[in-house]
Amino acid sequence: MPVNGGTRENRLARTSADVRTVVPTIQGWAVALLFFVAAAGATKLVWGLLQAGNPGRAAVVVALGGAFAVVARVAGLMILTDRTRFDRAAGRAVRRKLGGTVWSVDLREVLAVQCLYAGQEWTKSGWVRQYQVNLVLQAAEDRRVPGCGEGGDPGWGVALGRDLAEFLGVPVVDQTSPAAEAVPSEGQTG
Repeated sequence: MPVNGGTRENRLARTSADVRTVVPTIQGWAVALLFFVAAAGATKLVWGLLQAGNPGRAAVVVALGGAFAVVARVAGLMILTDRTRFDRAAGRAVRRKLGGTVWSVDLREVLAVQCLYAGQEWTKSGWVRQYQVNLVLQAAEDRRVPGCGEGGDPGWGVALGRDLAEFLGVPVVDQTSPAAEAVPSEGQTG
């Protein structure tokens, strides 16, 4: 399935006949690699300053550089380990990140796959539209599980949602229409 732009956009991989997994795209892998390279550079800088034994400002640089190195590594790992697995044979959908379970649901509870306009996010390029693909669940109180995917292209969201809904045998609810986009996000004017 083609994916356009966005480092948070995902694709639906066919693991087997009864299993689909939402995985990062090549753009996501590239960003994770950049985080690891940045972390390695920060680590090298910190180690060099520690070896030189420079007092004063070096301590601040060591502390900030070390913190950046840790944060960059964790951010890269979060991108690479974010997986949502849909297993029809086991009857479960499970989202895992960093080795832990984010959520797990019984596939019999899934009523639909929702594709929606989620508002706008500020980036260095300005305001960017965001779209999400969610599971709508039947429960004591009807709810949805966010985070099957998100990105900046409505075509990507609808395609991922349709593929997932077809695999799960449930309807897709497309709420990515221009009418939904016309509603400004909080703090956004016009």
